[in-house]
Amino acid sequence: MSKILFTWELGGGYGHLYRLSLLATALHQQGHDVSFIVRDLKRANYVLETEGFPVLQAPVHLHKSTLPISLNYAEVLFRCGYQDHHALAGLFKAWRLSLEQVQPDLLIADHSPTALLAARSLGIKRILIGTSFQSPPRTSPMPSLQPWKKISGQNLLGSEKKALRLVNNLLRQLNIPTLENFAEILSVDKDFLCTFPELDHYGSRQNAKYWGPVIQSATDNTPDWPKQKGEKIFVYISASHGQFKYLINHLNSLKLPVLVYARDLPTQFIDNWQSRYLSFAREPVDLSQVVKQCRLVISHGGHGTSASMLLAGIPMLIIPQHLEQTLLGYRLAQQGLAVMVNPVEKQIHYADLIKKILNSEGFFRKSQAVASQYQSFDSKAQIAEIADHCQQLLDKN
Repeated sequence: MSKILFTWELGGGYGHLYRLSLLATALHQQGHDVSFIVRDLKRANYVLETEGFPVLQAPVHLHKSTLPISLNYAEVLFRCGYQDHHALAGLFKAWRLSLEQVQPDLLIADHSPTALLAARSLGIKRILIGTSFQSPPRTSPMPSLQPWKKISGQNLLGSEKKALRLVNNLLRQLNIPTLENFAEILSVDKDFLCTFPELDHYGSRQNAKYWGPVIQSATDNTPDWPKQKGEKIFVYISASHGQFKYLINHLNSLKLPVLVYARDLPTQFIDNWQSRYLSFAREPVDLSQVVKQCRLVISHGGHGTSASMLLAGIPMLIIPQHLEQTLLGYRLAQQGLAVMVNPVEKQIHYADLIKKILNSEGFFRKSQAVASQYQSFDSKAQIAEIADHCQQLLDKN
């Protein structure tokens, strides 16, 4: 039996934990000792409570960033402590101490660059698992996160050199071998890219092994659609979005059956807006049931939701809230699988955009073609195969 530690350092949402929990369960069933260090204990308790795995709080950077939108992966880490010596030193030392206390034989990291760096310094075997956003191509410089802009390679390299200097200065102070380039921070024994080429934030990669998305529904709640006849639309966005009420007004004007699940939506709003055309789910609903009935999904463009729609052949209208969602929406729109709203544009005529998608056979043909391509994809078999590869790595001396 080996000790396996799962880590989640950066990012939000439940996707990180669902991905890790499924793999952790598979490895635990093989007889391994499994534990977690995660950034969000509340979400971890929701996902992992029934499993009984030990869970500890991850070292995290608490200071809110005022930096502009990141140009590349290095600048993503600038926002998470990699622009300040004391912040990075505190994070790195805390991760090293955590790893020394747990003494894992294998670290399985989801969006955990500092945990990977600390594990590297201790000679611990390392696996990276997750979406493409947290596993960029290991080039120098790494690609731009804003492909819609012309950004020179020198600008990208400049950000990486700045981050690399900070990291290497810290490593030298601690008598730890330094990195040759910034991409080496993600140096691992195995990288499980859990997505499809169509969902790769950086675009399809040559010679990359795509393992496919980890699909896990948070609930089995049945969607309760309005009785109105017509093409069904499912909306899964946050009520805190600045254009939420504006969007709801446009949806109501379409006079089509629309089911909305909006996080943090006050009960009073539901009571005021419920109609023959609009229904509001008070709890999350099972997406595997939603996709069997709807014609269009409107979301922020999270990877898990987008993957579910891709596999079901459902076109998307994406209203992103942050860079990662914008980048994925941009890639999907490039392929004719979605329409993405420009996040800086105001007073968008959503009704017209929705009609455009519903009336365009091209969106449906392309979406159905991709779904057909992946009809044999089996998420359970995928997890089992990944677990086998983890075992093979553990068996190596």
